[in-house]
Amino acid sequence: MTLRGVNYWWDTENYPNKKFNTQKQIGVIAQEIEAVYPELVHTDETGYKSVNYDQFGPILIEAIKEQQQLIENLQIENTVLKNLNSEQFNQLKVEKDREVNELKNEIKEIKQLLNQTTRK
Repeated sequence: MTLRGVNYWWDTENYPNKKFNTQKQIGVIAQEIEAVYPELVHTDETGYKSVNYDQFGPILIEAIKEQQQLIENLQIENTVLKNLNSEQFNQLKVEKDREVNELKNEIKEIKQLLNQTTRK
């Protein structure tokens, strides 16, 4: 999570002998990579750092696998929660239907009682 992709331009003024491209680049910051994967960063005799992008592939593959495992775990958890919610909803519905029927029966009884008292 500490690594980030960036856009940048080569420092052609301070490193004219490197013959850098003057176009906008896409990449990573060597110092940020070095903090996490020092084996991917080379520092030359002048202190200039460069990233070995060829070795990024295995790191990305493992990151994708970790992320996929997390996604699969969340999908399983989501399915379990949906099923629980569905079961709970059905239980509540049965309970509420029973309560409504009880109330209907009570109202019916009250109406019958009222009818009996008004006939007398």
